Amino acid sequence: MNRRQSLLLIVGLFLVTGNLFGAGIPQLMNYQGMLLNGDGSPVSGTRSVEFLIYNVETEGTALWSETQDVTVADGQFSALLGSVTPIPAVIFTTPEAYLTLRIGTDTEMTPRQRLVSAGFAFQANNADSLSGHSIDAFVQKGEENSVDAGMITPDIISSIDGVSNDGGNVDLIAGSNVTITPDDEANTITISASGGSAGDNLGNHTATQNIKLNGHWLSNDGGDEGIKISNNGNVGINDEPSSTYRFHVYGTSQGSQLKADNYIVTGSPTASPGSGDIVADEDLVADGDVIAGDDIIAGDQVISGGLMSCGGNMVVENHLGVNMGGGYSTLYPLRVYGSTEITDDLALGDRLYCNGHAGINGGVSTTYALRVNGSGYATGSWTSSDIKFKKNVEGLTLATTKLMNLRGVSYEWKTEEYPENGFEEGQQFGLIAQEVEAVFPELVKTDENGEKAVNYIGLIPIMLETIKDQQRRIESLEAKLNQ
Repeated sequence: MNRRQSLLLIVGLFLVTGNLFGAGIPQLMNYQGMLLNGDGSPVSGTRSVEFLIYNVETEGTALWSETQDVTVADGQFSALLGSVTPIPAVIFTTPEAYLTLRIGTDTEMTPRQRLVSAGFAFQANNADSLSGHSIDAFVQKGEENSVDAGMITPDIISSIDGVSNDGGNVDLIAGSNVTITPDDEANTITISASGGSAGDNLGNHTATQNIKLNGHWLSNDGGDEGIKISNNGNVGINDEPSSTYRFHVYGTSQGSQLKADNYIVTGSPTASPGSGDIVADEDLVADGDVIAGDDIIAGDQVISGGLMSCGGNMVVENHLGVNMGGGYSTLYPLRVYGSTEITDDLALGDRLYCNGHAGINGGVSTTYALRVNGSGYATGSWTSSDIKFKKNVEGLTLATTKLMNLRGVSYEWKTEEYPENGFEEGQQFGLIAQEVEAVFPELVKTDENGEKAVNYIGLIPIMLETIKDQQRRIESLEAKLNQ
């Protein structure tokens, strides 16, 4: 019992459910009771009461509940359960159901009251089983049809969808290419089509609604998934057809892919398709990947929002864009966003641009705009040195002493330990970067891997000023000798 109202007296209980006895019967439960205080005096006023139904006598989870503000007069009150939240009929398909209630914020009242049937409700069980008989007693074939006394007479079942019998059978008549096969022993009727290689001759059909196949729609104006065909013949999968493209697939992962075991052709291209080809007479556009087992041939643009792969040639009459986060370019026939790998030759008839870092015969360095593993050959060489790019220009001070601290060396590369660097075999001549760094730190750079490189070109102006200083000293000594 709760702390404030200690006694609940159930006066009457009556249950009617629309789902069990017909759509016209209210799905409500009339509940009456008496509410007393702890000292036995009756309660008056309005109280918030929560009603709950369980399928177990103690503990468990409520199958249904609702809260009502009920009026209590001299302890008496009544409520129509289900007027706030309908009581589902499935609750009463379980063997047991228990009702309890909670006043305000108090705990649930105990013990729970078991719900039982009214006297005339026993007839409902008889109705569920058709007077105790199986439905097989009413559906039999031919002369064996019979009914027991007091049951439904044959005259009651006299027509099917408006087709009346004439005292005999209602026959099923097959049309063209359709076969109807009854099986008396198995009590089955098999209807099948036998169109052969020419297909089923079912004729032309007009549907005012949609066709649903395994949860997906083949429709023109209904359903929100599956195949939709617009009035102009464009096809959309999982959404409305596109007004621009003949075929548009919406979705992600496998649902957004178009796969053909042979070839894919759009429009009327001049190229003849072969196995594995994707051929389009105009644009070929994909939000995701474009993957072909053989050639990709487009009469205009090929636009891919993801990867693009083909096992043969890629021929594009206009613009080709890959990984379309920034769109294709109208200035360049090919524009690629992201990493691009070429495992064979790259032949350019004009210019090659790189806005970031480039690497040849190896990985890309974040320290240098261009990193080459191996030797380079050029028929010309120019280094930017225009005055407009420079500031804080000052003449070099004499560096003869510093140059004397450098040493030229001969050496051989460790080609066996670092084959990926493309070092040349044989004797080489040069400087040691660590030694140069101790004298001219400005001429040494260390990359992200800790490897050091020498700016040999930067030594030229230092050596030039040193030679000029030596020449001036020679001329001064010669003048003294002449005197």
